[in-house]
Amino acid sequence: MVGLSGPFGNKRIREKLQKLHAVLVGKTQAGPDTWSAAQARPFLKDCRRMSGTQVDELAQLYVGGQSVNTLACSFGVNRTTVMSQLKKREIPRRPAVRKMTDEDVAEAAGHYRDGESLVTVAARFEVSARTIEREFAQAGVQTRPRRGPVA
Repeated sequence: MVGLSGPFGNKRIREKLQKLHAVLVGKTQAGPDTWSAAQARPFLKDCRRMSGTQVDELAQLYVGGQSVNTLACSFGVNRTTVMSQLKKREIPRRPAVRKMTDEDVAEAAGHYRDGESLVTVAARFEVSARTIEREFAQAGVQTRPRRGPVA
C-alpha cells in the first residue's frame, strides 16, 4: 500500500484510507473495524467526477463573475478541480484583483506598528492574514517574528 504520510498524515484519514484499501483489494478481515463494500461506497462518492452538466454550469458561473473559491464550495470540490475544468474548456483565468489599496496598506501598517497582530489587522480590513503579510512585504513593512510554533 502507498505510504500515507504527507498530506494524508492525519491519523483519522489514514485509518479510513487503510480500511478502504483493504476492502478494495479484497483483504478484509472479520471484526468490528472492517468496512464492507457498502460502507466504502459513501467514502468513494466523495471522490466522484463532475458531470458534463455540472462543468457547463461551473463554466457559466465563472464567466458570470463567481470566484474559483465560491465555485469550489458550491460544487463541493477542490479549487484545483475548478481551475482544471476551466482550463480544459479553455476559459482564461481572470487576473487576480488586489484587495487593498496603497492607502489601506499604509493604514494597516500603522495598526500593526501600534501592536495589533496580523490576524487582527486582517480582520479589520476583511482580508486574510496572508494577504496582509504579502502586502506588507511588497510595501517593505517589517513583520514581527511569530511567537507560536512554526507549522
